[in-house]
Amino acid sequence: MFRKNYSIIVILSLSLLLVLTVAPAAIATEDICKSKSKLDLKIEKTKELESSGINKMLDKKIQKYYQENNVIDASKLTDLNSPEDKKIIKQIENDMDKFNSRLNKEKTNEDSSIGTLSLGDESPTGTNSISYTAFEDGDMIVVHDGICAYGYYRHAGTYDEDNGKFVSAQKSEQGNGTGVIWEDKDWYRNNYDEAAGYWVPDYDNEIRNEIRNFIIDYLKEQLGDNYAFTSFYNRDSWYCSKLPWVGWKEYYSVDLNGTGGLCLPDDLAFSNETSRFAYSD
Repeated sequence: MFRKNYSIIVILSLSLLLVLTVAPAAIATEDICKSKSKLDLKIEKTKELESSGINKMLDKKIQKYYQENNVIDASKLTDLNSPEDKKIIKQIENDMDKFNSRLNKEKTNEDSSIGTLSLGDESPTGTNSISYTAFEDGDMIVVHDGICAYGYYRHAGTYDEDNGKFVSAQKSEQGNGTGVIWEDKDWYRNNYDEAAGYWVPDYDNEIRNEIRNFIIDYLKEQLGDNYAFTSFYNRDSWYCSKLPWVGWKEYYSVDLNGTGGLCLPDDLAFSNETSRFAYSD
């Protein structure tokens, strides 16, 4: 009887030890698999946009847009306090105010979209169906609607996985507040003709998740700050695309603004450091 009970005790002890040893490793492996699955999906989506011809179509469309419209060259804005730069910034802000006022007018008429807005030759739908399944911390969304004085894309946000929202910045009230704010995923789907997702291909970085966490945590620290077109080194006020520009440069030494001057949404999209992984019109 003693031997039998002793054997049972030994077996139970070994089983408990095995559980205690294997459980943390299993949890860690599960987390890694989840992370890899998201990364694999993003790589897959990136390749699909290229192989399907969507990238070629969109690049051609953007090129035509630049040929047909007089777009402000933000790379020339190197002294934001100079009278010349202030004049150009005022043009950008006037364009933003024009769009925002029309957007708010549509919402005043109890319309949650801007489907009747027409700033260009094409009739905007005001909506898109971009998928967020491959978005991770630090990934960027850029959106297009009509003719914009400062580029093809008029707004940008940076994704936070934990909250399932974007950290961004708005000059004027559109329903989410002003300055550095949260914007939910439906905001980008319901208010713009086109949306595209961009990421920094950092798959060869062993601590990519940690770095992405650092980036988005830093951006969340800026929530509530004021909106203004300020330089990279000014950390008191922000505009939408300055947020990811600063985050990625500070925590991954990647400069998303290869042209210099202001870092506008187009700079994020056209940077040699980013790649498109999601698109919808």
